Amino acid sequence: MSKNAVVAALAVLACAQVSAQEIEPAVAPAPAVDPQAGPGSARAGWNIGSVSLYAGGFVEAAGVYRTRNQNQDVLTGFSDVPFADSPDHDQHETAFSARQSRLDLLARLWKTDEGELQAYAEVDLLGSDRRAYVPHDRVGYLLWTGDQPDFYFLAGQDWSLATPYRDGLEPRQENVPLTIDAGYSAGFAAPRQPQLRVVGRFGPLLSLGLSLEQPHNQVRGIDNPDGSAAASVHSVAPDMIVKVASDPGFGHYELYALTRLFHDKAPEFVGVPDSTRSNTTVATSLGVNAMLPLFERRLELQASGLFGAANGRYGAGHLADTVFNTTDGSLYAVREQQAMVGVVAHVTKKIDAYAYGGIEHSKAAYSLMPANNLGCGFDTSIAPLPPGFDCGSVGTVRSATAGAWWEFYRGEHGFLMAGPQFEILNNHTYAGSDGTAGHANESVVMLSLRYYPYQ
Repeated sequence: MSKNAVVAALAVLACAQVSAQEIEPAVAPAPAVDPQAGPGSARAGWNIGSVSLYAGGFVEAAGVYRTRNQNQDVLTGFSDVPFADSPDHDQHETAFSARQSRLDLLARLWKTDEGELQAYAEVDLLGSDRRAYVPHDRVGYLLWTGDQPDFYFLAGQDWSLATPYRDGLEPRQENVPLTIDAGYSAGFAAPRQPQLRVVGRFGPLLSLGLSLEQPHNQVRGIDNPDGSAAASVHSVAPDMIVKVASDPGFGHYELYALTRLFHDKAPEFVGVPDSTRSNTTVATSLGVNAMLPLFERRLELQASGLFGAANGRYGAGHLADTVFNTTDGSLYAVREQQAMVGVVAHVTKKIDAYAYGGIEHSKAAYSLMPANNLGCGFDTSIAPLPPGFDCGSVGTVRSATAGAWWEFYRGEHGFLMAGPQFEILNNHTYAGSDGTAGHANESVVMLSLRYYPYQ
């Protein structure tokens, strides 16, 4: 899909009332103001033969200011804060962006007494991690919802089953932070990736899901165990997530297990390329998510955590999954913990305020551990690093953010909302062999104006 096609689709959504047909929302958003609202709040719809289409989305004008230069506009790199050894450390960043503008489309394809078949897609312009306007398929999947028994089957790209939910394990009920920042928050373990998922619903007290998801291994450190022979790394099986969720009437609670398999072919003995062998590493993590509404849902508390090994790519910081074991050539699953807490206050019918805090921490192993971090504070724009000075990669990511949304206009053609966000980031390197660690901080201010047509 070209950029012009996406812009044209957004223009059609904004300028046409599409047969002026009022349609009941598929999913009603819980917050008074929902900047993540998709087809759940869309009211523009039309029929093509037996297919019912529902359109949603928004057009955004956003502004970003950073005290360190990331060249990222609204998509923050949580582990990319420039250290003092980078020229970007002393450069501020100011950017305006419409790249997060989004088009949602829900198609109800087929409905019988046994169930219903739907297709759903979201597109924005964040296909590049810099500032180019490149179409980006956020999600796109087929969904079969069965009535007897009560279950659904999903095939395509969607939020991972590891994502926190608001109600059961229902698609389009993800409990996504309300931030302007398209990276959300450190500790928010929720990538969007291709998957096959089946979920059974056994009343409000129990939902049980299994998802097989696209594997991707973030190998960090040296490229191969002995520095002489190239190592081959590939995935042998999908990531597997098993999750149970419950809505007992006083909140929403989830528990899940993540299992990942990594395969490599590398020399078993350092300096002996002919000793190449194949290795398979199994890594597991346990995750929890919870949401507790208080004061008649005027205040919502949420918490999530993922603890175990090789779960780096599931977090916003994208820390290491594996590193080569330099003693036998196998992949070592890096130990990592990540967590996030948040609060959303529905101040009035038109104003929501939010705050989130998160951390992702992985433990250094093998080549992830630098000799020292003396070079992290050395300004390389003045002179190159002195001999023996080193700076390790990022092993700990922290963020704290607060913001608000104000829906200041609503009419027959949709609504307008605006809000600020303030964010503080903190990165620490892996501790060196001498006990030193490098650190870098960054402050971010974002402003957003969004128009949601016919919603």
